Amino acid sequence: MEEGTNLIITFVGQLLNFTILFFLLSKFVFKPLFKMLEERRKKITDGILKEEKAEQKLNDLREEDKKMKRRNEEERKVILSEAEEQAQKRKEKTMEALNEVKKELLLKAEKEAADLKLKEAEKTKRQIVDNSISLAEKILKNKIGEKENGEIINAYLKTLNEER
Repeated sequence: MEEGTNLIITFVGQLLNFTILFFLLSKFVFKPLFKMLEERRKKITDGILKEEKAEQKLNDLREEDKKMKRRNEEERKVILSEAEEQAQKRKEKTMEALNEVKKELLLKAEKEAADLKLKEAEKTKRQIVDNSISLAEKILKNKIGEKENGEIINAYLKTLNEER
């Protein structure tokens, strides 16, 4: 039986050695190793979370950039259309002003033409009166006959037609 007892003692010794070894390993090796692995896992998880947040921020910034570009494009179109409208209004005002000046110049020219026509008509009337008086004087001075009188009147009418 000694062998059986030896075996039990050996077995108990080995069990005790294994328990002490397990305790020592868990206290001094496994605990720091698991702690280090846990810290590494946390760092990796935090890195992944930071990367996801950074990617989300980047996507948000891209979306905001697109919105700003669309808004700027819309504002540019509005500004251009307003500028075109203002240019069209200025063009219309200028055309109206030019038409007014044109009308004024035409009225002035028509008035000047009418005045000139009146002056010429008065001048012609004075010439007719002067010529009539001159003719009457000649007729009375010469006391000419009807035949000569008719010739003088015809000559006078010819000169009037030529003057016109």
